[in-house]
Amino acid sequence: MPKVDNINFLIIIYMKTLIAALIFLGIGIFLMAFNVIFRHKPFPDSEIGHNKELLKRGITCATDDEIRLWGKKDKYGNIAHTCTGECTRIINELRKEQEELINKTL
Repeated sequence: MPKVDNINFLIIIYMKTLIAALIFLGIGIFLMAFNVIFRHKPFPDSEIGHNKELLKRGITCATDDEIRLWGKKDKYGNIAHTCTGECTRIINELRKEQEELINKTL
């Protein structure tokens, strides 16, 4: 009968390990979501078109790149339509800021 005791021992070890893993997993998920749930901080926006720093570095969304290459432009040379419109608006604002800085330095 030692085989039955050995199997019971292995099941107990397996259950303890499984419970410990679930507890650690729960703690990790809770800590990752703490700021969003309790401090009511917004979840980070990962859309490229809304991030000014990426646009300053010339990184734009793929749809905006395609439209810039193949899309229609208005009489001022601005892109007429984009994926959300946000990319183009921010790019145009950055261009205006750059033009103002150039005009101020001249």
